[in-house]
Amino acid sequence: MNEFEMYQSLLGTMTNALVQSQYLMSMFTGYLLIAFFIGERLSFFQVSFANSVFVVMYLSVAWSLRDTIDKAGYFIVRFEESGSDIPMSRTMALSGADGGGALALGISVVLVLGCLYFMWTVRHPKEA
Repeated sequence: MNEFEMYQSLLGTMTNALVQSQYLMSMFTGYLLIAFFIGERLSFFQVSFANSVFVVMYLSVAWSLRDTIDKAGYFIVRFEESGSDIPMSRTMALSGADGGGALALGISVVLVLGCLYFMWTVRHPKEA
């Protein structure tokens, strides 16, 4: 693989990571809107189903994002090993080469737990 092909692969991988993070934000926002507007009116089954689908979909996309960031790290390491003179931004270098994929997955888990807690507080408001 020559330098141009590696660079194109890196750009494609980073674009995929950006799209996957947009999917995550869309799922995050949609779930919070549902929880806020109709969460208290849902039955136990409906809430359980919505929570289960949200968690499975969110974590599957987050896992895919982790893999994509790790692939970007692979291409960055290949660039460094080949002595390429193409400048890498610090964002690219930090994303995959330094365990950015695990960080993205960890952040996703925290966001999922926050969403579930938000739904809980909507369904079980504290009496003032």
